[in-house]
Amino acid sequence: MSQAAIKARIAQLRQGKVAPPNTWIGTTSITKKNGKRYTYYRLLKAVYTPATKDNPNPERKTKMVQYLGTKDSTSVSGDERGY
Repeated sequence: MSQAAIKARIAQLRQGKVAPPNTWIGTTSITKKNGKRYTYYRLLKAVYTPATKDNPNPERKTKMVQYLGTKDSTSVSGDERGY
């Protein structure tokens, strides 16, 4: 999947026109020691386990539906990272 296709898919999902209920985009940003920041995107959905006698109120769990890709890494200066 190309970067343009990934960005178009993310824009579609944010408009809420193609995602089913209880579905969202999760992001994780990691800054490496060399100053590069990487952002990863995942399509997530809520999974509800059935209630049982032992656990009448189960918590919602998150399941990854699809890995959407990464944003281009950007260099971060030491001042922005707090060094």
